[in-house]
Amino acid sequence: MLEGEEYIKNEIIDMIKKDPNSALTNRERDELAKQFMFNLLYMVSYSIFKRISSSISSKDLEITFNDIQAKLSLVSNGEKNNAISLIDMAVKFEYGKTFPIKDVKELAENFKNNRLAFNILRRLGVNFMRMIPMKEVEQQKASEILNISMNRQRLIGATSSIKK
Repeated sequence: MLEGEEYIKNEIIDMIKKDPNSALTNRERDELAKQFMFNLLYMVSYSIFKRISSSISSKDLEITFNDIQAKLSLVSNGEKNNAISLIDMAVKFEYGKTFPIKDVKELAENFKNNRLAFNILRRLGVNFMRMIPMKEVEQQKASEILNISMNRQRLIGATSSIKK
């Protein structure tokens, strides 16, 4: 962990210790603090990707974004830049009418060892599935790739009032 992360983790642990109803062990407090920090980072990161994609997702800006993506898509070691890949996917979800199964599957595979990037991808996919009606077969494929239970998807679909 970074120096600042350790400080934040310890502050969270101290807050948990102050709860008189908490019967957690030190290890459980440590894990809870780490999970809290991860969730906070995830929510902030997702919001940033969503804000960027909604700002640039326009057919008029597609050529410009493609130029930028070509320049920045690879990091120094030749691997794809996760941030650029997530922004690209968020843009596809933003103005797409069909779920980009092939692209999502490729990214999910690339992110299999990156929990933060995968969770952001999953959240982007869930939001798309809430907005765009999908056939059951497509929904099953997308849910399988993004590790989402179909029961949860059905519940989201039945309760979502927001549609594109």
